[in-house]
Amino acid sequence: MKLQEQISRIQSMMGLITESNDFEERIYIDWDENYGNSFKIVHTPEGAQTGGEWNPDLISIVTPENTNAWYEWEELPEEKLMGWKENWDGIQKGLGDHKYNQIVRSMSNNQQEMIEGELTERCWKGYTQKGMKTMFGKQYPNCVKKTK
Repeated sequence: MKLQEQISRIQSMMGLITESNDFEERIYIDWDENYGNSFKIVHTPEGAQTGGEWNPDLISIVTPENTNAWYEWEELPEEKLMGWKENWDGIQKGLGDHKYNQIVRSMSNNQQEMIEGELTERCWKGYTQKGMKTMFGKQYPNCVKKTK
């Protein structure tokens, strides 16, 4: 099945075709900044498909909001994702409001986590950051006392 056919099929099965032309009001969802953080393209497993016979080629766009799909469903291989990435501008214009809003909410949550992380992981007054260090499997700023 060709990529464009898959995209059309997914959009119709998931109700992703928008009924309005208010694309100007939407923010652009950058693939490179958001794929893997705010949304992923995955194979839809047999038990998750609704109506009709199971289709092993059915694809879904998921966000971390749907934890089962985010962590358990198989992500498309890199070579298949390239077609999605190349066509992302057109695909996102066809996203229905529900799916679009899920991705934007996820982008907003990721931005908030980044801001909070920056605020909570700054060095104390009188100390400066010299690279990063790893403790308990997490990266932290390596803060050293400032020299006069």
